[in-house]
Amino acid sequence: MNSVKQKSGKVIVLGCGPAGLLAAYAVTLANGYSPVIVSNKRKSEMFGAQYLHEPIPGLTEVSAQIDYQLRGTAEEYRRKVYGQAWSGTVSPEEYGDKPHVGYDLRHVYNLLWEKFHDGIIHAKLKSGQDMHSIVDGVNPEHIISTLPAPALCIKQDEHVFRVQQVWAVGDAPERGIFCPVKEAPANSIICSGERDVSWYRTANIFGYRTCEWPFGTKPPLPGISAVRKPLSTTCSCWQRVARMGRYGRWQKGVLAHSAYYDTLEMLEAR
Repeated sequence: MNSVKQKSGKVIVLGCGPAGLLAAYAVTLANGYSPVIVSNKRKSEMFGAQYLHEPIPGLTEVSAQIDYQLRGTAEEYRRKVYGQAWSGTVSPEEYGDKPHVGYDLRHVYNLLWEKFHDGIIHAKLKSGQDMHSIVDGVNPEHIISTLPAPALCIKQDEHVFRVQQVWAVGDAPERGIFCPVKEAPANSIICSGERDVSWYRTANIFGYRTCEWPFGTKPPLPGISAVRKPLSTTCSCWQRVARMGRYGRWQKGVLAHSAYYDTLEMLEAR
């Protein structure tokens, strides 16, 4: 008699930031699956204006209409931020100048942290992590990673991780950091391609502000940090692993809600 390998229904999720817990939440809603979250067990800090562009069932009761404005042209904005490094679309082209509904990401992440944090398996995952050591004893049907893609790369001398560096500051009251640029009204984002304005984007969403500047001379303001924004990668390591979220996929244009919807789609297609 031929033996049939039984499905475990387990899905390993690497990472416990917003993308990781959104993916884990999607796993709980897919029929026959349960998440095993493996991560450095530390709640992610969230800086400045952040929000979800799409609702998550059962989690996004806090919402607001987001006013998206563009000053100058989209092409001027693209060159101001990326120079010649990016020829694809930019957010002013993707969202236009029409208001849209946004959902409070901090609120959602707090709910998810409360739901999952007791069950997170603490592990200090290292660069070039060996997937065999993670799946040993678990026998998962799927592995999802929301870790920054370079953390899984075992051929970093061969693979390219393209980034755009910018300067940014976002409200972090617990650290005593507050954005000094107050131009954006409540629940609005202003994108500027104008040459006489040093910053390229400022936002005020759900009471938190952010401002970002093109990379170059560091603006002489307190709290500013260099930020690396993923653009693309040639990494193909661990093809069994499904990469989720912007940093997991290392891909521009991937938004936070995609970790939920892409995970659900992947599991329901099986």
